[in-house]
Amino acid sequence: MSSKRERMKKQFLDFDVLKESWNLYDLKDGTQLKTKFVLITVIEEPASDGFSLGFTSKIVVGAIPPIKLMGQPSSPYTQEELRSSIAKPDIDVENSQEVWNSYRLENGIVLKIKNVLVNVSRTKKFDSKGIPIYLVDTNAIVKVSKKDMDRLSKDKRIVKVKKPRKKGKS
Repeated sequence: MSSKRERMKKQFLDFDVLKESWNLYDLKDGTQLKTKFVLITVIEEPASDGFSLGFTSKIVVGAIPPIKLMGQPSSPYTQEELRSSIAKPDIDVENSQEVWNSYRLENGIVLKIKNVLVNVSRTKKFDSKGIPIYLVDTNAIVKVSKKDMDRLSKDKRIVKVKKPRKKGKS
């Protein structure tokens, strides 16, 4: 549990979306998979070397399958049931287009994030339109320019204040 003092040093940073695009993947099963990294919050925290940036995000996933892979909509299911209903594990990607998303933080830093597909599996479950549900694992690669990192480190450097000397008795 963090102390009140530590929480006071953390701050949320507002940001503008410069670019937030879809990544596209042509899967070996004939499906075009679309993923989008959506940045929700950015938090700046003190660290031993100056500062760190953290964030929360969501990954939006869509699939455009060939008609032959479509089925009857599934009744409601839990995440556990979904994970235990894999029809086709670890589907190969034949072509991909992964883009860098860009965000300008209120402190001027440009944060770049690329969402990279790690694994994709098709389940035996279908959404309300009969589209197969895919389980997708991704990793986010984060890039901040060295110039921005150096500038922010200087801005956030802690200045130590010397204690005044005690006056001796004369």
